[in-house]
Amino acid sequence: MVLITDGRSNKPEETKKAAISARDAGIITYVVGVGLGVVHQELLDIAVGVNDNVFKASSFDVLLETLRPLSTAVCEEVKTPMPKLPMPTLHTLKMFK
Repeated sequence: MVLITDGRSNKPEETKKAAISARDAGIITYVVGVGLGVVHQELLDIAVGVNDNVFKASSFDVLLETLRPLSTAVCEEVKTPMPKLPMPTLHTLKMFK
């Protein structure tokens, strides 16, 4: 999963719990923080401590430059076969609000 965020959750503890639940379900999360007010620790919490899965862009104008290394990282990850996961439900999607 690739998540683009301003890096400032309204409910950081709930965001962290949802990220852990996603990881426990076998989902690998890459996070892109956009803007100058990004809180690195929140991005790291979303990536469940995997610093290599955290990317930053100072603005939406430079987001494309950030997405290039991100796409390389995601493509490398996809080379490894993924387990079959159940389709998301409305309940699981609400966890990421």
